Amino acid sequence: MKQLNAVSAMIAAGAGAALISFPSAVVKLLLGVPLDAPAAVALGRLTAGSLIALGIACWFAGGDTLSRAASGIVAALLFIISPLLPFSCWPVSD
Repeated sequence: MKQLNAVSAMIAAGAGAALISFPSAVVKLLLGVPLDAPAAVALGRLTAGSLIALGIACWFAGGDTLSRAASGIVAALLFIISPLLPFSCWPVSD
């Protein structure tokens, strides 16, 4: 579980850093449509902050693999990722 937390931390923090820096480009890469409205860009940056916070929590939980907090972080990651998997299988139509 220590490696899972470390990898999850890097992925979440990396995705958050990309979203906070280039929200429209990242969303266009993932969904095929850019963020045009200022409110959508703000929502992308808010999501980025959440991903960075999740990455930090995973990183700190990596050294404490047997605690309930570390198990809770892994459960939260599964809760976040599992609804997104079906969307990554469907191609974006124009």
